[in-house]
This record gives sequence, C-alpha cells and structure tokens, in this order.
Amino acid sequence: TVNKRTRDDWDAGLDYIKSRSEVREVIVSGGDPLLLTNSRLEYLLSELRKIPHIQIIRISTKMPVVLPQRITSPLVTILKKSVPIYVNIHVVHPAELSLESDIAINKLIEGGVILGSQTVLLRDVNDELLVMKELMERLLTKRIRPYALYQCDLTQGLGHFRTSIQTGLDLMAGLRRYTSGFAIPQYIADPPGGKVSLNPNSIVSTNATGHVLKNWEGKNVSYPDVRTV
Repeated sequence: TVNKRTRDDWDAGLDYIKSRSEVREVIVSGGDPLLLTNSRLEYLLSELRKIPHIQIIRISTKMPVVLPQRITSPLVTILKKSVPIYVNIHVVHPAELSLESDIAINKLIEGGVILGSQTVLLRDVNDELLVMKELMERLLTKRIRPYALYQCDLTQGLGHFRTSIQTGLDLMAGLRRYTSGFAIPQYIADPPGGKVSLNPNSIVSTNATGHVLKNWEGKNVSYPDVRTV
C-alpha cells in the first residue's frame, strides 16, 4: 500500500526489495496509487526501475473509470518511463465504461501501458451472466484483457454484496459456454493464508486409460491420458 506511507516507509520497502533478488514483480496498490501526486508516483516508479531484478511493475487502480480526468499526458509520460508496466483497472459493471473512460484508456495504451481488468463479484450488481458477459467482451474491445474475477472479500460491512461461490462458478461456466476464452478471467477467492483459484470441476472421473472431462457444453467426453507409471 502506498497512499498513507511516508518517504521513509517507501525507502525501507525499496531497501527490502533490493535485498531480495528473487523478487521479480512488484504490485503498487493502495488505496489507489494514482491518487498520489505525479512527483511522488514518479519517485516510487523510478526507484523501482533502478532495481535490476525487478522485471514487472503492476499498478491497481479505478481512476480510468471513476476519475478519467486523472489520466493526463504528464501522468502517462511518467508511466511510460517505467515500461514494461501493467495497469489493472478495477471495473465492476459495463456502465462504468464511458466515453470519458475511453479517452483515458486510449491515453494509457498509446503510452505503452499494458492494461488488464479486475472485477469483484457483487450481488445485484454484476452477478448475472448477461451483465458479466457484456462487461468482459466490452473490455476486450477496448484492448483490456480480463484478468481476475474476485469473490467479494470477508470484510465487515460488505455482507450484502457477497454471493455464494457457486454463483461465481456458474458464471464462469456460462462465460465458457457463450464467449471466447480470451474474455474469461480467473475466478479467485482471497481467504486468510493466500489466494485460491476457483474453477468449475472439469474432470468428472479418472480411469485406467484417461479421464472423463466436462466440455464447454456441459457434456461428458472421454480423453485418453499419458501413463505416468
């Protein structure tokens, strides 16, 4: 997290990353890191880029859809200096993709930023297949790769937004049936102890020659496998 940290906090974190050569990717999150001033953001990104073993920098933000005016030419210039840099935009509903957000998104892409999306599954907001399908397909048309669909966290005050995991699994199965693989995100829960990828059970059973798999239509098909012994 970056928004409530001092320069000393950042420098301590940077020193730690410098000391751990196995760290190859850094995620800059928040709050929202694009709420930082340009000068603070530029300092953080430039210091990260000086570390030889950091290959990828990721930023998680909602600014392109909730405050697209934040995506200015000076900001894009700062981001461009740190390529390869990935920006994951938090989008939960197709209505967030406006003409203003299109301008912001295009500025980022033209600046060499690679865009992905993260979506939180929310009851009565995006928990219907047609809504989720429209969102994922529209993201692709805007050159944003759907990356993650998150199960709503176990956070106080959010219980009314949470769906069952089965609802999410059903949505994932529906996406696999009715849209392209490129429009299908990972479905992820984040319990204490680390993230877990959630998927519809595609292996129905296993036998001596292989497996029975469930295909995109929900039908069982036999699939021979390589013997391991």
